[in-house]
Amino acid sequence: MDTNLRVREAMKAAVRRRGLTHAQLASRLGIKQPSVTQLLNGTYGKIPQSLLEALDVLGLEIAVVESPNADDAETAQAKAEAMSLLSANPWGKKPMGLDTPVKVKGPAIEELLHDHRGPDL
Repeated sequence: MDTNLRVREAMKAAVRRRGLTHAQLASRLGIKQPSVTQLLNGTYGKIPQSLLEALDVLGLEIAVVESPNADDAETAQAKAEAMSLLSANPWGKKPMGLDTPVKVKGPAIEELLHDHRGPDL
């Protein structure tokens, strides 16, 4: 099986294990749902052939494994929602016309705030 296909199959399996839809994955990646479908089906996002050939010459191959630091689905969704809020409102201000602050489900986002804004913000 070619490397691009192995990578796509591993990604599809991870999507199934996490119970994600293409729309949910797209939201987390900040892209549109059709782009996720194209990525997983191999329409685009392929590893360049020249890189694959260089790996072959060097006796290397790409392996896709579950990260030991992978978040569970609920934590990953909470982080994605927090990052979406941070990108839309980089200083944490509520948007004009919004009467109540936006709530993010899941664990506290202090760690994300620290990592992406710095300790003093």
